Order: sequence, then structure tokens, then C-alpha cells
Amino acid sequence: MPIGSVLDHLVHESASDAVSYFRHRAFLTAHLSGGLTGILAIPLYLAIVGAPSSSEAVAFAWLATPLLLSVGLSRGGRLERAEAFSVANFTTLVAVAVWMCGGLASSVVCWFIPVLLYAASTGRRNSLLSAAVHVIMALAIVAVGQVWGVPPVISSPTLLWTIALANSAIICIVYAVTVAAGLDSANRQAAKMQSEEDARYRLLADNATDLITRHTRSGNVLFASPAARDLFGIASSDLLDNGLFSLVHVGDRPAYLTVFADAAELGTTATVEFRIRKTIMDEAVPQWRWVEMRCRRFNENAADDAVELVAVTRDIEAHRRQQEALRLANELTEKASDAKTRFLANISHELRTPLNAIIGFSEMLSMEMPIKLPPERVVEYAVLINESGRHLLDVVNGILDMSKLEAGSFTITPEPFDVGALVKRTVAMMAPMAEKADVKLTCDVPLAGRELVADPRACKQILLNLLSNALKFTDKSGDVSVTLAFDARNAFLTVRDTGVGIHERDLPTLATPFVQAQSSYDRRYEGTGLGLSVVKGLAELHGGSLNIRSKLGVGTSVTVRLPIDADASGSTIRRLQPTSPKDDGEQSTRRQSVA
Repeated sequence: MPIGSVLDHLVHESASDAVSYFRHRAFLTAHLSGGLTGILAIPLYLAIVGAPSSSEAVAFAWLATPLLLSVGLSRGGRLERAEAFSVANFTTLVAVAVWMCGGLASSVVCWFIPVLLYAASTGRRNSLLSAAVHVIMALAIVAVGQVWGVPPVISSPTLLWTIALANSAIICIVYAVTVAAGLDSANRQAAKMQSEEDARYRLLADNATDLITRHTRSGNVLFASPAARDLFGIASSDLLDNGLFSLVHVGDRPAYLTVFADAAELGTTATVEFRIRKTIMDEAVPQWRWVEMRCRRFNENAADDAVELVAVTRDIEAHRRQQEALRLANELTEKASDAKTRFLANISHELRTPLNAIIGFSEMLSMEMPIKLPPERVVEYAVLINESGRHLLDVVNGILDMSKLEAGSFTITPEPFDVGALVKRTVAMMAPMAEKADVKLTCDVPLAGRELVADPRACKQILLNLLSNALKFTDKSGDVSVTLAFDARNAFLTVRDTGVGIHERDLPTLATPFVQAQSSYDRRYEGTGLGLSVVKGLAELHGGSLNIRSKLGVGTSVTVRLPIDADASGSTIRRLQPTSPKDDGEQSTRRQSVA
């Protein structure tokens, strides 16, 4: 197996990045080489000198300690601790050599220099300081021993000592050169890989559609990718310093600044959504667009004042619009469901009351022989049954008309007719109801006949519904008036009353299908809540509109605008769109009912 593969296999798995990997590899290379050199020198020493003494045996054993440091690093992966032990071991080895070779006067003292060079090559200040302390302590111990006569000062070294000294010098030199060469190679390789990695990150940032920025702790921009042009319409250089902050919407700036503080303090990924100004060349007014920023610390082990953060910002305007559309759709669905629930409650009341009358009076008539009802009472019961049946028919017709309008299957057949005459006839039909309610009903229609091209049946239904509502909600001695006016293109049919009126907050909810106030059995006014909905739908089928003005306690004015010449083909059917109430609170629409 190649030596390089063996070294790669010995590198601990914690060395994940390029710099750590090559530092681990360089340490293993240097220490395995030094340890093996020391072991290989043992046979040569034995051949020349012979059996070593106990102190010499300890010295040779000491030369093998780099192998133990390599094994410890390969298993534990703690490079800083291994380097500290290596500096201590190297210093001790040189100190022993100095002591054995005559003390401070020996040339071996210069071997302390590789110790300091090795500690400096680690790139850690603590390692260099530790090595300096170890060297000073070693020199002090040797000096003290020399003063007390402890060092074996050798004035005339023998051949054996010369060989031993040369052998140890060779070992130290090989050790120092191997360490220096390995660390230099590691630094150059790490720098090369770091440069390649930076180039890859730069390429990724330059081609990413999301904006990548690097910030200080306070949020100032240190780097911005070219995506700023597409995202904000400006160059990335314009975002540097506080350029990005100046584009943030004033209302979102506190949240924008908070995300940097959270990421710096907590060390986790922080996310914020805010509005930012986008400049478009063809438009004078800039746009505000929603973006999302995800931010986290860039240098985990940096001091607080040197913390940097990296952020990725993306445009979420389309996502926000989809969320808003989904929210509105859910609201409309819930409101439609609530409205139909209330409608079912109302309609059950509207159907049960006349059905009870029909069943009760018909049972009494079926028992005429035992009871012996007088003829006038029989006629009265028959009239009540007839009125109840007609009321049921009106309720069913209202429901069917509204269902057709919502389904888009209600077809109008425009034809010329005298609209003034139709208004007068309809008002005359409602006169008995007004007289019974003690309400004054008046009609103001131009004498000269004016033709309107529209569906006369639908126009009659519109006026009947408006008059029915007006009479229903007007107290005794009140007034209800009908006016008809024209301009060049439209006819305006207005029904005014002096009834209870409508609160201003409830006006937006009027003409909403299946919505009615007092959706309970004890409500004051009867009706299905479809009257104004049908009026609005019929008017829109003609290309017209409905306008309501009211004041609580004063009265209400409802105006229907109809084109003088509506579409005569009858083939284009407009589907009604549900009205979305602006007020989500009270759904009070007491005006919507059919008599």
C-alpha cells in the first residue's frame, strides 16, 4: 500500500476541512519519520558502540516517543494537544543532549532553535509561548546543574561520544527538517485548497439567484453577490456598508436589525421577512417587495468584536401573494359556509310558519261536519291557506332565482317596453300592502312614455323586491317613494323609505347572498335574505348596478341603474361573483329579504 494512502487512513475523521486535514497529515508525517529514524539508529549504535547503558537506553526510548504522539493523534484527533506534547518532548530531548554533551558550552544548545521554529510553524500563539517556557526552563536546569557540577562535562570527547553526538545530531536534524518540510507542504497545500474552495464559493455566489451577503455584527454589508442587480435593481457595490439597510422599509428595520443580533448571540440560524425597495429603470416609482433573509454566524470561534455573519436573501413576493390569495379564498369559503348555514336556519323558519298554518287550517276544514263551522269562517280559513301557499311559492321562487343567478343560468330576454307604465303597475300592485302597513306609498314617473330595452319580467322583479323591503322595514305613518329618472344612456330607478335605516358598517355586506341579520327564530322581520341579492344579480345581468345609501334611524335609498339599451342577444350570461364583506365582525344585513 502506498505511504500516502497509509497516512490518509491514519488522519482522524474530525479533520473535515482542508486546512485541518493537511495539518494532521503533516504532523503524522513528521513524527512518524522522526520516530522511525530514532528506532533505525539503534542497530547502528549497537554495532559501533555496543550495549548501551541505562541512561542511553532511556535516551533511545525517548526517541521513539513521536510514534506514540502519532498514534494518540490518529485515535483522538486533538491536534493542539498533540502539538503541545510534541514541543515538550522535543525540548526535553534537546535538553538531555545538552546535558550529556557538556552543558551550555556545547554546540548542541543551538538545537533549541528548531524547537522554537517548530512551535512557531504550528500557527498557534499558545504553542510558541509554551515552547519558549520549556526552552527557558531546560536552559535554567542545565545551567544550575552545571554550576553544581552535575553535568558530565566532557573536555576531550572520545570517538564513541563523537559518533553518538553525530547520531543524535542527525536524528534531531532529520526530525526538524521533516517537521518543517511537512508543515510547509501542509501550509502550501492548505492555502491552495483554501484558494480553490474560495473560488468555488465565489463561483456559487456569483451564479446564485438568491442574494448572498456577509455582514458585521451590526448588520453592515462587507460583501454582496451579483444577484443584487436582479433582486433590487442596483449593483452589488451599492449594498456595501449600510446600503442594504437604506433599502429596507422603515416599518421593518427593527426586525431587520434584530436578526443579526439573534444570529450573533445565539449562534443559530435566524430568519426574518421584510419589505425592500426595488428600483426599476422604466418606472419612476420604486416597488416594495417582500424578501426572506436567513442569517447565521460565519466565524464560530471569533471574538465578539470580530464576529461576521453570512446571509441568504430571496424574493418571496410571489409566495406572499399566493398565501394572501389562499387566505382570502379560505375566508370567502368560511363566509359562504356561514352564510348558507344562516340561510338554512332562516329558510326553515320561513317554510315552517306557513306550513303550520296550511296544515292547521286544512285539518279544521276537514273536520267541518263535527265542528259545524260558519261559512264566513270557512272562507277565512281558505284565504289563509291560499296566502300561506303563495308565501311558500314566493320563498321557493326567490331561492330558485338566486340559484340560477349564482350558477350563471339565468337568461334575460331584452325587449322594448314602457318602463314608466311598468313602474306604475307594480306600485299599484303593492298599494294594498302599503295600506295594510299604514305606510304612504308615492310614485314619481315622467308622464311621457320612455322605452327601455330590457327584460320586463326581471325589471318588475327588481321593483317588487325593493318595494317589499321598503314597506317591511318602514314603521306606521312612514313614507315610501318610487322615482324614475333618465340620462343619455341609463335609467335610474330609486326607492326611498323613512324606515329604520342601516348602520354604516353594515352597508358593505348588503346584497350578499344568504346573509341576513337576526338569523334566529325570534328575529323581528321575516324573509330569506335574498331580496337585494336577486336585485343586484338582475341589474348586473343587464349591465347595470346597485347603489345603497342609508342612515340609521333616518331611512334608506336604493338606486338601480339600468342601461336604456341592454344587450338584446340574451346569449352572454354573466356569472355573479360573491361579495366579500369588508367588515369581518358583525354580519348585520337586515335589509335583505323577500316579502
